[in-house]
Amino acid sequence: MVWLETMSAASGPPLVIVSLDHCILDGREIEAMREAVARAVGIDASSALVTVSHTHGSGWMSRERSHLPGGDLIGPYLDGLRETVAAMAVEARASIAPATVVYGQGRCALAAHRDFTDPDDGGAVCGFNPSGRADDTLMVARITDASRRTVATVVNYACHPTTLAWDNRLVSPDWVGAMRELVEADTGAPCLFLQGASGDLGPVRGFVGDTRVADRNGRVVGHSVLAAMESLPPPG
Repeated sequence: MVWLETMSAASGPPLVIVSLDHCILDGREIEAMREAVARAVGIDASSALVTVSHTHGSGWMSRERSHLPGGDLIGPYLDGLRETVAAMAVEARASIAPATVVYGQGRCALAAHRDFTDPDDGGAVCGFNPSGRADDTLMVARITDASRRTVATVVNYACHPTTLAWDNRLVSPDWVGAMRELVEADTGAPCLFLQGASGDLGPVRGFVGDTRVADRNGRVVGHSVLAAMESLPPPG
């Protein structure tokens, strides 16, 4: 979670950004979290943005699936998640301090076009398409305090977290997890990931059950993030 507000209240209300390691969440769950944040910190719900990393290694947490085996656990989990997000907002508000955001653009080659046409029958296959175009744009932001210490980073990259597929039986953030670990270890600060418009983009190597491949994919992005951050100008 990141809490952003301008130094002047006249410039607008604060913005709370939450990123969760889920693939999808029902709209009503998103709205419930936004409203819980709004009540907890006294802002309008429109100032709370709840996003997901879109990892396909997460459980599909929808109350519509409560009739399935284990589905009785979904509702209590989502209720607890809502309260956790609200508590995080309270903690974030209590720790606000003057900071500077410097942002820039880098490149990363992990994402590849994943809509392949079978030359034999013309059917569409969800897999690496070597002739397809892929957007390699990577956006980074470094947030520093008055002493120029990094207090947070924000990363935006478009690539489906689909390294892990049907052979995987673990709950995982997919490549996003290893990316964050690498960036946080280098900067000593939390890293917030915002999934881009990934559409037809996925890892060059994906749909496997080996978590080591997911970690390697994450390090590809993580090193690209650190390279982009090295090119950023100093605060101010």
